[in-house]
Amino acid sequence: AYIRELLLRHTGWTVTCCDLPEVLDRPQLREVLALWRGQISWIGCNLLEPWPPSLAASGPYDLVLLSNLIHCQGREETTALLGRAAAATAPGGQMLIHDFFSDQGPHGALYDLHMMLNTYNGRTYTLRELKKMANGVGLVMGSRWRLASGSTLVEMRPASGQAREE
Repeated sequence: AYIRELLLRHTGWTVTCCDLPEVLDRPQLREVLALWRGQISWIGCNLLEPWPPSLAASGPYDLVLLSNLIHCQGREETTALLGRAAAATAPGGQMLIHDFFSDQGPHGALYDLHMMLNTYNGRTYTLRELKKMANGVGLVMGSRWRLASGSTLVEMRPASGQAREE
């Protein structure tokens, strides 16, 4: 859905789509996006693990989108993920993080409870915790939008020599 919307709105863009190989291997995914096949690169990987060289080689990226990823693991793993994503973001580029946050309404708090009960060390973070982790890897938090789904979209930018926020 993200790829389709981005390419509908920005017809000249190219997209590198990373997801688990079994997700990318679904024929219906390729069918829905067939119109843009020349603009999409597919890299099957687990973004929660060290990224494959092919992903780094095709960057840096003007826009990095992490959707529903930072709630899957603990602080150490989440900080490492943010660090890899920050390193892949071009100077002047931006990162968008779409997820649930425990201080952003009842959906985030309930999702935190779900993570606590049903995952090994997953949890939702507060925006303050996200900001601290992001600052630690050279990102500055920008705008935030609460979505009708109960999730939140957060904009991040490379610090670019600016003092990191506390």
